[in-house]
Amino acid sequence: MMWVLKMVAVAVAVTWGGEVQASPAPLLTGDPYEDILSDPNFRPTPEKQPNITIDKMITSAYGGLFSYMSDNFLEMGGDVITELDLVLKQEQYMQMYGINHGRSKRKATRPLVFRWTDKTIPYEFIASHFSVDEIYYIKAAMARWQETTCLKFRPATRADKNRIRFQNGRGCNSHLGMTGGTQPINLEARGCRYSGLYLHEVGHAIGLVHEHQLPDRDQYIYVIYDNVAPSMRVWFNKYSTKDVNQYGVPYEYSSVMHYGVTAFSKDGSAQTIRARDRSKEKEIGRVYLKGLSFSDIKVVNKMYDCNKHCAKDDNCKEPAYLDKKCKCVRPDGDITTTTKPGSCTNVWDDGQCDGWSQSGECDKNPLWMKENCKKSCKVCNDGDDDDDDDDDDGDDGGKKPDGVCKNVWGDLSCDGWAKSGECDANAIWMKENCKKACKGCDARCTDNHLSCKSWASSGYCDTNWYTRDNCKQSCNTCGRANTEAQNNDGTNATMSQLMTILVVVTITGSYL
Repeated sequence: MMWVLKMVAVAVAVTWGGEVQASPAPLLTGDPYEDILSDPNFRPTPEKQPNITIDKMITSAYGGLFSYMSDNFLEMGGDVITELDLVLKQEQYMQMYGINHGRSKRKATRPLVFRWTDKTIPYEFIASHFSVDEIYYIKAAMARWQETTCLKFRPATRADKNRIRFQNGRGCNSHLGMTGGTQPINLEARGCRYSGLYLHEVGHAIGLVHEHQLPDRDQYIYVIYDNVAPSMRVWFNKYSTKDVNQYGVPYEYSSVMHYGVTAFSKDGSAQTIRARDRSKEKEIGRVYLKGLSFSDIKVVNKMYDCNKHCAKDDNCKEPAYLDKKCKCVRPDGDITTTTKPGSCTNVWDDGQCDGWSQSGECDKNPLWMKENCKKSCKVCNDGDDDDDDDDDDGDDGGKKPDGVCKNVWGDLSCDGWAKSGECDANAIWMKENCKKACKGCDARCTDNHLSCKSWASSGYCDTNWYTRDNCKQSCNTCGRANTEAQNNDGTNATMSQLMTILVVVTITGSYL
């Protein structure tokens, strides 16, 4: 089925304070594009990824920290939006922040009333609020949680009393766990439409709170309170060990539930979170880098008791865990069964995986297939025991071994995007997800300056010849002929002239 329309023709519902007001037409129940992820004819437009952190995105959608505290802290229905995006019912707020109750928070909320019944989360869209591409990426985020845990997301029906609803509400926010009834996940159109944020807000709905406030966070980071806006300091309070249940899963820098290093800054830019191991600060990623971390997946598996039916496996030791298929999952992403360690296998039945592979699912549904049918999709790294007879080039300047440089989204999709110019138009996303199609596999394609990533993210790949030619990896210009910069009088610019300009731009953020 071809998804031709960008918007669904349904009456627009007006939102205020996160609540949907009366509309001439009934709300759309369920999923208007239930099979969009598996439709081979649909190709979503790659997201334009902002180089900002999740908290910056949420703050921007509100119009700044002052606007959040003055206009959006308390919703019309009495719910309280804490920590920028965590919506609490009055009873939840009093339990967690009430004067007589102290502050009792939890990575995975402890009371079972917050768990989703039967591990199933019914969902619906106000379809007129989203483009088809946005619905695709929201569904991909739900699919990622479903693939890695025992949770099931399905379109809501009339019989479902409890459900989540994706809508164009005020700001970017979600309720904590299952609170009863229809609970909105607000994704304001002007700033909340990115995959990393979808994973984050759905994580709240599942029952997760923010990583940087866990009881053990002081072992990994410390908060620079002098740089925190005074009215925001409460949102850096550490969760209580009396009430938290981390299920033995420690803090992780790369968690999708982690805010950035300038969260709640008094001037918007001063650092408020510092990693004790400074080399780890880069893992407190930006929105476009946010995927589910090992700890995010593990804690939800434990929270919902996903391996309850599995026999004990003495070989699967911490920090590894047994997943819903009784497979042992390790922090490095390795998934093993009774086969020898390190072997490349299909998580699902070989017959099923081979059949899906032959029908083209490795290209149509690459995110799921590369995780669950690795052998059938031939994405095994060198050193794995598989049936492939792939030969390495053998020379020190050859391409990377098969399975290292590949298209994450599949050859069919990535090749099409590359032909349409997305390698240049959307370089950051494409070089991460369609590296092979964008010809980024040459081992000799490297950056020749330490500031290349910074220059590339600032847009100098398009405006500065030195950056293009010396930052080929960051600019995704591998294999292209060198360009030549000229001064206005037609003479070639010298290296010292170009480096002077680049240094000034890097320090001041502007041209001379």
